[in-house]
Amino acid sequence: MKKTFIFSTMIAGLLLCSKNNTAQITITDIHVVQSGRQVIQAQDTLPNATIQPGSPGSNMTWDFSGLSLHVEDTLNFVNTEWTPYEAEHPTSNLAARIGTSDIYLYMNISASGLFAQGISGDLLDTGTPIHVQTTPSETLAEFPLSYSNAFTSTSGQDITIDGAIISPLVDSIRLKTSKIKMVSVDAWGSLTTPMGNFDALRLNQTIQDIDSMWTLSFGIWSLFDNNKSSTKNYTWWTNDAAAGFPLVEMEYDTVSGNPTAVTYLKSTPAIGVLENAKTNVSVYPNPATDYVLFEFGNPAYREVYLYDVLGKTKPVFSGNTTHVRVDLSGFSAGMYFYQVRDELGNIKTAGSFVVNSK
Repeated sequence: MKKTFIFSTMIAGLLLCSKNNTAQITITDIHVVQSGRQVIQAQDTLPNATIQPGSPGSNMTWDFSGLSLHVEDTLNFVNTEWTPYEAEHPTSNLAARIGTSDIYLYMNISASGLFAQGISGDLLDTGTPIHVQTTPSETLAEFPLSYSNAFTSTSGQDITIDGAIISPLVDSIRLKTSKIKMVSVDAWGSLTTPMGNFDALRLNQTIQDIDSMWTLSFGIWSLFDNNKSSTKNYTWWTNDAAAGFPLVEMEYDTVSGNPTAVTYLKSTPAIGVLENAKTNVSVYPNPATDYVLFEFGNPAYREVYLYDVLGKTKPVFSGNTTHVRVDLSGFSAGMYFYQVRDELGNIKTAGSFVVNSK
């Protein structure tokens, strides 16, 4: 998945499930995914001209069964406390790991809505995590959500990073984004995708972005780039229990009158690896002083990673074993997070422990 500071793609992280099979569905916070679910999305990057959003209204029919698969992405939803960057997003209560990377999307869900709050991880492949807070938070959905509802979201991001990534003469780079998103639920009906047929709501979204990039050289900030854009997206949601995810998200070119890319749910969301295996390791003592021991139920190849509260990674072991003993002599007092991964880099379990003062 493309790494970005812009959270327009996070709407694809909503998971929905319900037993309501009527056409005019209503979605609330109880229909949004909880931790332990894995979602696989497909994308048609060259949709044919027959794939169109259609008109607004009631009892509509959309046939997207001819979508092709050009790109595939995975989102693993986890508890924020299982992630290495929880401290950077203290009000988030839901996170999604992008594929097998160390990049996490952070959200807050409540009875009033679902809100994007930030992203953390090695966004630039430099080995150093970057933390981006979305302030104000971006509203992904207002609950309850049903036909004829509408809402507006105003959000922004502001981050300063090392300027050496573009030039040794640049001390710092500042990236600022402001977004106004106007959303209306303007249609309901029957939607067909490669996965099947569903009752659905359609969200019509107009997004206005202002992006600017500033550079600091010799103590002076200068505007390097400034861009304003307006985009149109359509998203189809269902509360069918067999789907559990927004069925389709369409990026639309208003000039040509055709979609430029269509992302869709590839298959029914499955229980993720964290939910399946989160009890397969014992970590003790906790709190710890001199050492911490990881004990596994069976021998297998494992990689154990530790993170401090700033997100700094400390790989401590890789290989076949039933236990790992970590010497804490070089660790400062405080909370640490761990991940246990398999040979493919998939997180098999995660958690935290505390190191006492010595």
